[in-house]
Amino acid sequence: MLRNYYQGTMITVELPKNQYKGYVVDCIYRYVKDMNKYALSMWLRNIEVDDRMQICSQEINTQYITSTRETIKKDVCAIVEQAANSSYFDKSIETYEYTQKCFERGNAEFENEENRS
Repeated sequence: MLRNYYQGTMITVELPKNQYKGYVVDCIYRYVKDMNKYALSMWLRNIEVDDRMQICSQEINTQYITSTRETIKKDVCAIVEQAANSSYFDKSIETYEYTQKCFERGNAEFENEENRS
């Protein structure tokens, strides 16, 4: 049998359309019993592209939050909303869009090379 790892539960939160049109945040959370906290990882995703980028802050890609089973979804949504209101996602979206543009240019170059052959 293949090894498997429980990554947690995922919810997707739509970012405000007036500020971040077409972007959502995939939030993966799991309870860490020995810490009595939830580990939360956030991934930025453009709904038109089948790719996502992990949102990191100072090379920390997981944050630990105190919550309960009953309030974890509401708490995760509040964290995302607060981050959106503070322009926290701006840099990540700039990086994401730059990466996509680089890919598109590189892909176009490869296609041109193939057409020349």
